[in-house]
Amino acid sequence: MKVLKMFSLILLCAFLLTMTAHAGDPAPEGHQAMAGETPPGKHIKTSTVDNHTLAYYLLDRNESTADAAHTMPGMAHSGDKDKKPDHLMVTITGPDGRKIEDARVGYLVTSGTGKTQKAMTMAMPTGYGADVTLEAGQTYTIKVKLQVGAVTLLDEFSHKAE
Repeated sequence: MKVLKMFSLILLCAFLLTMTAHAGDPAPEGHQAMAGETPPGKHIKTSTVDNHTLAYYLLDRNESTADAAHTMPGMAHSGDKDKKPDHLMVTITGPDGRKIEDARVGYLVTSGTGKTQKAMTMAMPTGYGADVTLEAGQTYTIKVKLQVGAVTLLDEFSHKAE
């Protein structure tokens, strides 16, 4: 019985040492390279709120997937009924010039016709992003709420979808 306890204890210690050794490892190579990059897509706006810089990017996922679909055998572009949502990204830079990597961000997107979309973002290596559907030709009011530690930042801007 003592041998089993001793073996279990050694196994547990080895596991814990392995986990703590890897806890400080840098991100995987692909993510590490992306961490300092600009988000993909079109830069649509930069704002300054309470000494924080907010840079917004819009990735049209239909544009990038449509090109890929035409080059893949058996794939064809099937029109608007399969339109994928756009991806709205924001990067946050603190007053000290460093990228903020621990925030909560939400969007409230309102079309000119009054239709609203709410979206909570997901943290990504290049910022915070969420899917939103923007129809070409419409102007949208985009309200953004960011929680950075104890600080709440609010931003609002208009964007005309292309």
